[in-house]
Amino acid sequence: MKLPLLLVGLFAFFLANAQDTIVDKNGAVTGVKIFEIDSLFISYYGIDTISKEVIVAPKSNFLVIKQGGNVISSYVPDTLINKSGKIIICKVLSIEPNVLTYFKYTDHILPLQVLSKDNLLLIKLSDGTFETPNAANANIPNAFQMGQDDAKTYYKTPGALVFGEFLLGGAHLFTAPIIAGTIIAYTPPKKLENIENPNNSLLSSNPSYKEGYLTTAKKKKRNAATAGFLSGFAAFWGVIIIGLTYFW
Repeated sequence: MKLPLLLVGLFAFFLANAQDTIVDKNGAVTGVKIFEIDSLFISYYGIDTISKEVIVAPKSNFLVIKQGGNVISSYVPDTLINKSGKIIICKVLSIEPNVLTYFKYTDHILPLQVLSKDNLLLIKLSDGTFETPNAANANIPNAFQMGQDDAKTYYKTPGALVFGEFLLGGAHLFTAPIIAGTIIAYTPPKKLENIENPNNSLLSSNPSYKEGYLTTAKKKKRNAATAGFLSGFAAFWGVIIIGLTYFW
């Protein structure tokens, strides 16, 4: 009679200490002990940590919550189609100019996968947006010129930058504002995207287009910054001249 009781005890101990698993939105996999799950929250502690402090977190923070053999929560899937026509149902975690990182859960949790975008025909996200990498990367006639033309219309120099240059121009009697204004004017612009640009996706997928766009964007930023600085310069001396004329 003692042996069955011992087996029951061991089985109960195993169940009580069985490892559960959570996968966060960055694809990090963590072994935990889950205490409770409701419609919105999950409470757990990390089994590999010294502290057994219970953590309460929203279920929406996780791609997968696996308690024992049951998947309690999962992700809204995205879809990839590669050049051979294979369909990959997964969760896309990041899209960079040349590669894509995704997470996939089938009957067990898989490591993060990295794919070259050159191998993909379609990236369709769960929010309905999509990208066709190879169509964008195809040889587009005069892509460089297209980028230059689009930048003339769609690149906008930030107003805050122009106003900052205006203030620096007003303080031009000191060396630091002149140096700062010059550096700002000649620093390449970082924010090139404009949702009104119909070729916006080419900035991240077609190097020739981006180079042309950036060439014109640099000129527009430099001209706008210079105009702002000179306006501040002129405003400063205008105030001085008016003051001297009035009080002389």
